[in-house]
Amino acid sequence: MKIVISGGSGFIGKYLTSFFEERGDQVFELVREKKDGKIYWDPGKKEIEKEKLENMDLFICLNGVNITKKRWSERFKQKILHSRADSVSFLSKTIRSLKNPPKLFIQSSGAGFYGDTPTKVDENGSKGSLFLSEVCDLWEKASNDLPEETRCVSLRLGMVLGESGGALKKMLPLFKKGLGLIMGDGKTMISWIRVEDVGFAIEHIISSKMLSGPINLVSPQVVTSKTFYQTLAKTYGRSCFLFFPKLLINLVFGQMGRELFLANANIYPKKLLDSGFHFRYTELKLAFIGEKKDEV
Repeated sequence: MKIVISGGSGFIGKYLTSFFEERGDQVFELVREKKDGKIYWDPGKKEIEKEKLENMDLFICLNGVNITKKRWSERFKQKILHSRADSVSFLSKTIRSLKNPPKLFIQSSGAGFYGDTPTKVDENGSKGSLFLSEVCDLWEKASNDLPEETRCVSLRLGMVLGESGGALKKMLPLFKKGLGLIMGDGKTMISWIRVEDVGFAIEHIISSKMLSGPINLVSPQVVTSKTFYQTLAKTYGRSCFLFFPKLLINLVFGQMGRELFLANANIYPKKLLDSGFHFRYTELKLAFIGEKKDEV
């Protein structure tokens, strides 16, 4: 396959690039500097080397500034939104103008679409009322300009686990030293997925042509924040029993802390499971260390 990836320099993008190259696919990365072997684009300036996008099989759009980069000011919140929705919108319109558009377009989104969800929700769940809910909604709607012949999938990702990036990379140094804390009261529900399962799930989506629209990309095993952080500590022979209280989270992190650490994410991957997908990483402890329990 010929695959175009935008946002390839991020944690998930780097992994997917290696994943597909190991399969023998050709991966072309969209970058913001003109380089040999890459495809130049600048969605802010509406510039792209469109002629290089013809006859591609799959586009994967992962753009978006890191939402944990700093405390959320109103200005930074707009950057979070536009870095996602504007990139998808521009790429979708570009694809629509191609003579030979791809059969499949996959864009990242987030489990934050559902807002604060203490009870289990699947893809039929309604949009929540948080800032991230609005971001995910507009992010997904930005692909509405795709041509009819291009199947579109929005990946509503939970917390992606992997030692080389994301939240786990930031937490590991503290937890390995026994300095980890339980965020909030320990009752918040967390939906997670091992980064390798992101690759396997996309591989499944490619071959399962009936899958389209929003897809929850999370493990079926949802855990409380207490279980999550204590399991992480135990994995490295440490204990974790101190709490980072809600009041302090609010003071230190503001809205970012309330939505990322205190909002429940009890998400069920109904579409994937109903279509026959088998998660390789089904236990949290094994997901922390990257060891599969069962092969498929």
